[in-house]
Amino acid sequence: MFALSTAEDVSPNYVICSSRGECGDPPDGYRRLIGYSEPNKDANRYPYVKWWWACTPEHDDADDALKAGDSNRKIRLSHPQMWDRCVDFFAPTAKLIMNGRRIRTMLGPELHFAEQMLSVRHGITVEIFPSFEYPDEELLPEAFYFYSGANTLKCDVSSVSLQRPSGKILTPWLLRRWPLLAQKIIENMGGTEFAYFSVLRDWSPWLVSDAVYRDLQPFMRQPRIGELVYDFAAIHRPVKDASIFARIKRFVLRFFYERS
Repeated sequence: MFALSTAEDVSPNYVICSSRGECGDPPDGYRRLIGYSEPNKDANRYPYVKWWWACTPEHDDADDALKAGDSNRKIRLSHPQMWDRCVDFFAPTAKLIMNGRRIRTMLGPELHFAEQMLSVRHGITVEIFPSFEYPDEELLPEAFYFYSGANTLKCDVSSVSLQRPSGKILTPWLLRRWPLLAQKIIENMGGTEFAYFSVLRDWSPWLVSDAVYRDLQPFMRQPRIGELVYDFAAIHRPVKDASIFARIKRFVLRFFYERS
């Protein structure tokens, strides 16, 4: 009954998300909620330096629309932009308070986004007890084969063909938890600026071959004394690496936050 009578009269305020990150601006008619833009870098020339993880339709406030003579009488939020804060700040902050980062990953970067907002706008430094620092996520390769409907897939690092049911899953939090692992993957991808931003942007799980996984396992650890690595877990910090990133400009990353 709802679908036949009420649904067509409702204008919901929804959010489109992409855990892998979509380069450039959101589609026409949408505005960015969570994303990133590298300062002082031409995104037209280098499209991989600007992306969005979440966007929402550009709704006008209902009150303003009525004043302008809009005849759209659909049921909708009076001030949709005010509700954006629930999506990009209050909800992720509630997740942090409830269970730290040890919570099922919906998007991923929204938790870091909330931490940055608490720090920059409210002067609150978030400290998470170790047992709540990262989620216990275990994904099976079979899920990739099942949802793709294929028996052959490609390794996301080496591009070699994988036959069902071979392969291992790298969860997005593994790359944030072990900075040596992120650094190794960037080196395997060529150690370029493009590789760096690609790993930074992508919060989707990666399917890798058994051989690649064995090669990466030694880097799933904390750095030893004297090892200079990039703290990939906090993307607002400068790069501090003397090897791969010595060839690359020192990036100081920040979250891109905008309100129209």
